[in-house]
Amino acid sequence: MTISDERSRLAVIRDLFGAQSSAATDMHLVIGVQGQDDCAVYDLPGNLSLVIGSDFVRGTGFALFQEGLLSYFDIGYYLVVANLSDIAAMGATPTGLTTVIRYPDFLSDADFRQLVLGIKEAAALYQTPIVGGDIGGYSEMVLAATAFGITERGKYLSRQGTRVGDFLCTTGTLGLPSTALAYFTKAKKQGFLLSAEEEQLLLNSWRRPVAHISSGIALAQSGFVHACQDVSDGAKATIEQLAQASSLSFEVFEAQLPLSPITYKVAEALRADPISLAFSASVDFQLMFTVNQESLDLLRALEPLAGVALLGQAIPVSEPSRLIRNSGQPSPIPGTAWNQQRKNVVDVILEGY
Repeated sequence: MTISDERSRLAVIRDLFGAQSSAATDMHLVIGVQGQDDCAVYDLPGNLSLVIGSDFVRGTGFALFQEGLLSYFDIGYYLVVANLSDIAAMGATPTGLTTVIRYPDFLSDADFRQLVLGIKEAAALYQTPIVGGDIGGYSEMVLAATAFGITERGKYLSRQGTRVGDFLCTTGTLGLPSTALAYFTKAKKQGFLLSAEEEQLLLNSWRRPVAHISSGIALAQSGFVHACQDVSDGAKATIEQLAQASSLSFEVFEAQLPLSPITYKVAEALRADPISLAFSASVDFQLMFTVNQESLDLLRALEPLAGVALLGQAIPVSEPSRLIRNSGQPSPIPGTAWNQQRKNVVDVILEGY
């Protein structure tokens, strides 16, 4: 039996549900399954668009949870941010969340309370009410949510629209979550130690991830951005998805990559390529977007976007996406695109397929 990957199964969903109709005549579906975007979008009567996205998180299946480094509170918090990050990628303002919490018999009342408290704290931070959902017993832990947001009609972002010559940018540092996985499950156990402050920074990338709502809204409202998505599958996968959505490629420059010094330290300890480590299955939740060259400085002048980093540039699809090393030599984009069927993520990152 051949085990398929997520991309091929997304193609099945697209083929089966790509053309659908709605009984609601006063709502117009403008981004649905066919778009394979971060969220679906409806244009509503009046001057609003409704943005809807759903996401599941592995929660207790996270390697750092199993290592005792994440709590139930942390994974509840993470569930909210993972879903709100999709709303941010569309440039929308979040308006509500529904959650699904299915739990095994051995989950204690105290742990359940901590999980829900984590959900509550993250939702309160982003001023997004929990408006419903489902709880109940199951054979294993299942954590999922659906997030809703609104934008001014038509002023949402999507993955499509990049043009050759556009700059490829991100809202901030890439690769801390994958660096955390490699450090705590491999490097530290082999005797390599970071400072307490560096360890805390790595852990916080999982314990307190950030949904870049204000940045997404600023990108959408600027009118300069051609395409956008959140970096929830790792930078390599995001670059590939943005390229595919607009039928082009990207040239990325090593000298411009916003990587943390910690990533370089951990990669050196493991004798790994730091870019491969940072670009692989890293749930950064940064926003990656494209913009014409003339508008980048105007975007950086906006307060939420002061930390925007330039990664590279869009090139014709006739040339494959590539990394230009500091030596000047081109190479394929390093890293391993996220595959949810791979269990040992760190081994995939460090050794490849």
